[in-house]
Amino acid sequence: MIKPLGDLLEELVTSTDVAPRLRTEAAEAQEAGLELFFPQAAARNDRVRGLVTSAGVVELQLSWPCKQTDSVRGARIFSPGGVLP
Repeated sequence: MIKPLGDLLEELVTSTDVAPRLRTEAAEAQEAGLELFFPQAAARNDRVRGLVTSAGVVELQLSWPCKQTDSVRGARIFSPGGVLP
């Protein structure tokens, strides 16, 4: 049951015929269940490589202090800032 749901979400995310809002919602649902849809770390790594190759967006969560240094077409760009403990 999980695999068909993951396949449906992947199809919604990658289809250009789907409304942008639905694509975003599907991507968020897929992200929330990422370890269910891609249980092996290798499968998750392959997915990220595929997204980067096809010009997808990769979100990084930084665990150190950072500050916004630029903005390009609505995308905020951050650089490390502050002093690390």
